[in-house]
Amino acid sequence: MNRKKLTLSIGVIAAVLALSLTAFAALHVAVMPANAIVSHGTTQSVTLDAFCSFTPCDIQWTAILSDNNVGSIDNTSGPKTTFTAGTTPGSAVIFATEVNSGVKSQSTVTVQ
Repeated sequence: MNRKKLTLSIGVIAAVLALSLTAFAALHVAVMPANAIVSHGTTQSVTLDAFCSFTPCDIQWTAILSDNNVGSIDNTSGPKTTFTAGTTPGSAVIFATEVNSGVKSQSTVTVQ
């Protein structure tokens, strides 16, 4: 009887360890800052940095704008991009997508 309990305990411990290691091995991308506010009509900008929990980390940037004149990003690939405010108030959601895995994160920029 004790032998079965020992086997069950070892199996449970092994399963918990396997689940824990799998959770730590998950792929994550983070963008900093997650939120920013800039003024329209000026040359205000914010630099966005992408970080991955794995390598290689090949980032592609895209911007979804509430209006075409809200602003723009200066490049679409690499670990950084800069959003520059345009002439119209609104918002921009900038996505950082890791090309090989498809994992993505985002930042929201409000243009006032």
